[in-house]
Amino acid sequence: MMLRRGVVLVALLSGCAAPGALVPRGGALSGLPRFGDRQLQDTLARGVVLHRLVVDSAPWAIQILDIDRRACWSLGAVKAGGAAVGRAKTTELLVKRGPGAIAAVNADFFLFTPPGVPQAASIEGGRLIAGPSVRPVVAITPTGAPWLGVLAATGQLVAGVDTISITSWNRPSPNGLAWYDANWGSPVDTASGTLRLSLGAGPLRRVLAVDSSGRATTIPGMAASSWSDERRRPRCGAHSSRSHRGIVVRMTLAPFAPTEAVGGFPMLLRDSAEVAGLEAAGGANFGPVRHPRTLVGVAAGGRRLLLVTVDGRQPGYSMGMTLRESAALMRALGATEAINLDGGGSTAMALRNGLGGAVLGNHPSDKEGERAVANALTVVRAAAKRLLGYATRPADRESIAGPHQRVLRETTYTAYDCPARLLLAAARRGTSPPGRSPSGSSNRLRHRTVVLRDTERRRCRTTSTRSLKSESPLPPG
Repeated sequence: MMLRRGVVLVALLSGCAAPGALVPRGGALSGLPRFGDRQLQDTLARGVVLHRLVVDSAPWAIQILDIDRRACWSLGAVKAGGAAVGRAKTTELLVKRGPGAIAAVNADFFLFTPPGVPQAASIEGGRLIAGPSVRPVVAITPTGAPWLGVLAATGQLVAGVDTISITSWNRPSPNGLAWYDANWGSPVDTASGTLRLSLGAGPLRRVLAVDSSGRATTIPGMAASSWSDERRRPRCGAHSSRSHRGIVVRMTLAPFAPTEAVGGFPMLLRDSAEVAGLEAAGGANFGPVRHPRTLVGVAAGGRRLLLVTVDGRQPGYSMGMTLRESAALMRALGATEAINLDGGGSTAMALRNGLGGAVLGNHPSDKEGERAVANALTVVRAAAKRLLGYATRPADRESIAGPHQRVLRETTYTAYDCPARLLLAAARRGTSPPGRSPSGSSNRLRHRTVVLRDTERRRCRTTSTRSLKSESPLPPG
């Protein structure tokens, strides 16, 4: 039965995932393998299913976001504060990502001083906020595919005929040259015993200041720092004195520049095999000890993404997992590649509710509840090819993690079925709720909720309207 008025989330975008994305073809994904004593599921949207597993003997309480990339879902990073320094709760970060994000888990390990600096690369919408380290990342390639591995930053500082290698990008380099750009956000508080070059913006950068005082000082966004190796000091100073024509800085990421990335440690699975040395990874109190865990896996040839949280440190409810147990879980779920993210009190899964906010889908172990973290990995709606409208919403106003069964109604409009000029005109009527445009959208109109008049609706053909039964999830605890 057609409604007299239709509410559509307009997204004037192109390409499901990224243009040319290689998403394995096929029919519907098979269900997850059976694991544990009890298993309940809740359909959050077409292509995103929340599974809750219970293993009585351990005991374990496990939450799994099962994501089908063929349904045009991808992963997106979101950094607290939008800069290297900053912390926020996972539920807050999910809301910050915008209405295009349906769920999230906490992501990278981070420093407490300065607060919230990730231990590995943090890339959001192609913007490198914190640079890579020796630790692996979960990344999205320029073609939209998931990738797990180690990134590296390389660069050069060129002053006239002289060149210095840059060894770190938006991350300290103990004995070399570190490059900080405006994406780092906060000023850089350098340690003593360093030489600092503060450079202007533009392709040919002018030296604004040189400081070799050895005092801990603050340098602004665009800056290069040579750290504690004294042998490099004279060379850097000589370059700065000969740079009246300007300095050129070239930075690249290898093996590619991701559109999104968050870090973790360690890798758990490679080609379906457990990575060696998990017992020793992170020390005696990390790998072989049961803790709350946050895990990410890739399955079904890259079509299926698995975001997993395992509650822990709560006797009688859930004790958490060792790294080897975590690897075994991911392999049992069908993952061929898997990585461990930050766990312990940071482990959190956030879910959208029916009121535009977010709720927890797990039970964090901290007595204070959900912990503020550095960044989060979100499940985001990728742009469907020639997609003009998409909306998924509960039939009632209950939380998707609430206690009731409900029906999710999903409607899609495309350029082949609804004239673009019609939707543009509807959007210009100003029916978009303020503050609802998701971050990262580069199109002129962004995402807008528009109301189609009866005469307009009759000119559109709905390509797919699905009713998805959503089962009540298992209450935690």
